[in-house]
Amino acid sequence: MSPAIDSKTATQFVISVAPTNNVDVKCGVYAFNATAPTADQVYANTGNGDVAVEATNGPIVAVVTGSNTGAGSQILITVTGLTANSKYRIRCI
Repeated sequence: MSPAIDSKTATQFVISVAPTNNVDVKCGVYAFNATAPTADQVYANTGNGDVAVEATNGPIVAVVTGSNTGAGSQILITVTGLTANSKYRIRCI
């Protein structure tokens, strides 16, 4: 399961991911230079050190869940509220 950017505008993008199992996927968007969170932290809508949304190393916006429609099915996850011309890292679990 490798996430990819399906489409984007200045303040939002759509993440495309196809998990091999029949599971939902959570994706967090973090500052490009943020310390990577663990899977548990992404699930908890936090960042490295369990920091909150908008804190240093925290998610830029709330973590978004994409609902699965079957193993191998593509899931599209829309993330909004981003800042134009900023670099981000995506962490999907």
